Amino acid sequence: TVTGTYKRSFETQTTVINWTKTDSWAWGTAVEVQQTEYVLHESVSFGSVPIPDGCGFDCRANWPIQLSGAPSNARITRIDVEYWIDHTYRGDLEVWVTTQRSGSWYDHYVWQREGGSGDNIYEFETDLATWNGLSPNGTWYLVAADYDDVDVGDIEAWNIWVHYTVP
Repeated sequence: TVTGTYKRSFETQTTVINWTKTDSWAWGTAVEVQQTEYVLHESVSFGSVPIPDGCGFDCRANWPIQLSGAPSNARITRIDVEYWIDHTYRGDLEVWVTTQRSGSWYDHYVWQREGGSGDNIYEFETDLATWNGLSPNGTWYLVAADYDDVDVGDIEAWNIWVHYTVP
């Protein structure tokens, strides 16, 4: 038995095909395709979004990314997120990724007032399952809230990779 992966990228979409070949190799023999996974990717890095100082959830900063192009029956299998925040006291911050589907918000916290008095946050979070089974199309937000006064900062950039399959 031989297994492998074929990956092809075009613009903001990637196709990944996992395959298995169980008999001897010969030209023209069939390969069993186990599952095809697609990936929508988008990033924003122009300018920055200021995080209001010290007012927490009530005046949070959010930076949207619009994803489209997946078929209407596509379902998320996992999400990867990368983000950069410049801030002079990262322990003040909560950071999360969210999207709205059918009137409900689906949040996943990636930073919860960690890091004490250190400066700045850069993180790459993988295999997030909060949104599994939802449609990948729609508006996604990186959100940051500052819960203490004095220190300030900005969301500098973020990337999102939404992996999905089509039943």
